[in-house]
Amino acid sequence: MNGHAKRSRSFFIVLALAPAVILMTIFMLYPVLSVFQMSLYRWGGYSPDKEFIGFQNFITLAKDMNFIRAMQNTIVLIVLVTVVTLAFALVFAAILTRVKFKGVGLFRVIFYIPNILSIVVISAIFSAIYDPSQGLLNSILRLFHPAKWQGVQ
Repeated sequence: MNGHAKRSRSFFIVLALAPAVILMTIFMLYPVLSVFQMSLYRWGGYSPDKEFIGFQNFITLAKDMNFIRAMQNTIVLIVLVTVVTLAFALVFAAILTRVKFKGVGLFRVIFYIPNILSIVVISAIFSAIYDPSQGLLNSILRLFHPAKWQGVQ
């Protein structure tokens, strides 16, 4: 690759990643930083009075045995659920791909049904929302304007 092709490729990569980085910043990074900033104040959330207390909230939590126990339980639960779920998934995957027995196709279908079923359920929900005659969207819009947004009157 020559220099121009490398620059073009780099520019394309930056251009392709820019929307994801912008959205991640807006919807993930900004809220996290905003909550961290709020944690540095004594503030009820509604009143305009805020008192800057720095890391005092974190120090208070670090001394609270109920909080420490809750964090320990949460971490243990997350680790155990992840490890056990992954172990069972790998064992079942190995069994279903390597062992030949009668009914293996049925087990594969049973394990794959949740992936298909979620799409069917979501489709049914949106069909009910957008139904021209009795859909939820038309019912709500009729409260504000008598004409339907979709279909005939």
